[in-house]
Amino acid sequence: MAPRITRRRYLSGLSLAGLTALAGCTVSFEDDRTNSTDTPTRTDIDTTDGTKDNGSGTATDGSPTAVVRAYLESSTDDAAKVQGYFHPVHPLHPDNMDSEDADQFLTRSTRTITDIDVATDEHEVSVKTVLTAPLLSMDDIGEDTIADTVDGERSAIVEATVITETGFRNDSRIVTVTHEGSWVILAQGIRMTGESPSLEIPVVDDVTFDTEEDSARVYFADSLQADSVTAKAGNAFSSRSSETPEIIEYFDLSLNPEGDAVIVTVTVDEKSRPVHRERYPPSDRIVESISFDKDPETGLYDAKARITFTGNGGDGRLRVESTVQGSEMTFDSVSNASHSVIGIAPEGDEIVVTLTADGSSDVIHRERYHP
Repeated sequence: MAPRITRRRYLSGLSLAGLTALAGCTVSFEDDRTNSTDTPTRTDIDTTDGTKDNGSGTATDGSPTAVVRAYLESSTDDAAKVQGYFHPVHPLHPDNMDSEDADQFLTRSTRTITDIDVATDEHEVSVKTVLTAPLLSMDDIGEDTIADTVDGERSAIVEATVITETGFRNDSRIVTVTHEGSWVILAQGIRMTGESPSLEIPVVDDVTFDTEEDSARVYFADSLQADSVTAKAGNAFSSRSSETPEIIEYFDLSLNPEGDAVIVTVTVDEKSRPVHRERYPPSDRIVESISFDKDPETGLYDAKARITFTGNGGDGRLRVESTVQGSEMTFDSVSNASHSVIGIAPEGDEIVVTLTADGSSDVIHRERYHP
């Protein structure tokens, strides 16, 4: 049986999570829809396997994106209706919080939503990933509860974007799961860090480029402790690897002068993950530099990163995120991005910059921070 989350416990979790971490978790708006106090009727499960869900369905389709779209389109003036879209273990489900109390936490706004974009092709969600959601990061919702919740059920991560009439944009990741034959929302605001090798391991110390030779030198952290490390050029078929990285000082790579990237991957405890990425040549770079401040004067962040952009890249959309802290900023146009300041975890974090253009999204820069 799912634990009951009292209002007192919920307030504690909300305080710990912070308002910034909850951005995108709940969305509300006012329009001319007629409100209803009825809990929404749950839909039959989509039985089609292996098909990418592009978010074009309706609530009656019974797909992951359909329940997210219905949730986002619901008026939060009617808390009971919105609560019906959550899984019973969610703190805002009617079993855990009455509608009068839940009404306080479903953010109100006078902004009218003009566009909702939802899509997913992820169909396996780990327990650790679910627990990165701020509203589930509480003592009485632990790994055992979430494991029981997803066991034998289908799950999917939905990427959701909401745009209002004023141009305000909100991006979030939402975990959906089947329950009693229907798709419901299990968690909002997740961070994609559940299956990665430890961020505590320093890997790349520096990367330098030689534009005359079209080459890069990747310098590694002193006494790198990992199973293996690989540095490669994305387009030039140049690659170097070592299963004794503790004795490696640097790798040299040949790069394609027409456009390339330096990609570094580390394997720890038999799990591999990319830990560093930079574009080449300099004229193709969108990220100019990243600086880290572990003790900022402002009280807004415990630690922060400043990402400076070159102005290159055309009209694509940029997303900057810290994968541990969970801070995020989005620019609708690369040409309008000069810099970004986001919060990072003081004990270590990772900055990932993603470019979306011509219908596809690609990570263009990845860099780790170590105190």
